[in-house]
Amino acid sequence: MLKVKFVGFGGYMEVPCYEDENGKLYFDENNGRNGLALYTGAYREEWGEICGEPNRRVTEEVVCDEPFVRHPREMDYMMLSRYKMDCDYFLGNGNGYEGHLYYKSVEEHCDEMEKLWNSFAEDEKPEWLTMEQIKEYREQMLKARRD
Repeated sequence: MLKVKFVGFGGYMEVPCYEDENGKLYFDENNGRNGLALYTGAYREEWGEICGEPNRRVTEEVVCDEPFVRHPREMDYMMLSRYKMDCDYFLGNGNGYEGHLYYKSVEEHCDEMEKLWNSFAEDEKPEWLTMEQIKEYREQMLKARRD
């Protein structure tokens, strides 16, 4: 049985990495989803960065008390962040051009942002974007489109 602990991210794809009791490092090719699929090939550079490429799959039983697990709604957070970046671009270098928005219209874009934001439970709502900010984006973008 191989006992490991999560130690951070590494490799060229920045996947979760684990270390065993002897200091040997492993890549989790499941990337924090559906349990651990550990592979050898990871090593730590002198400055502490974990590098390497997956080599051989670990076939023995693996035990980890606190494995890294991706949030099931990670993609939703990423999309909400993308919508926010579109708003910032629209109001800045995008010069109010709706073609730069994911939904190609201010109204539809902001409607979808609100819908996605509201789909999160209260304790899951992002700290980096509030409903008030989404409403401010809508107002500023509608004004920019008129001007």
